[in-house]
Amino acid sequence: MRAKLLTAAVAILPGLPLLAQDMVLVDNLQACEGWDPDADSAMMDLIGEYNTILRADGTDTIEYGCTFEEPVEFVWHDEPQVRTGYCMEPGPFIHPTVFVLGLWPGEEDRAYLWQSDASGRGEPHVFYVCDGE
Repeated sequence: MRAKLLTAAVAILPGLPLLAQDMVLVDNLQACEGWDPDADSAMMDLIGEYNTILRADGTDTIEYGCTFEEPVEFVWHDEPQVRTGYCMEPGPFIHPTVFVLGLWPGEEDRAYLWQSDASGRGEPHVFYVCDGE
């Protein structure tokens, strides 16, 4: 079953060009330990079974992904970036949403991503820069 999930995840991961970039953001810093950004399986190694990665065009997990209508810029400044988009899980189940990305000066090692929900409130999903060292 896991092999099928990994195969499906690789098929939906248009983020492979991210390997050429210097920065990768993941919600679990332990995933960065021993991570090799040049490995063929680099993105799947970061995602593993439970982690989420943040790319300029959205987020990905093993089965669930979100796409921003317009890519975000990884530039740390005082203004949040707001993007419309959607999240999709197998089924397919699609959930339109609004994302707010906070990249605050002085916290260049992390990014905060809020996503709209029915309640209109919530905590951000925190992502950390993973340099593969």
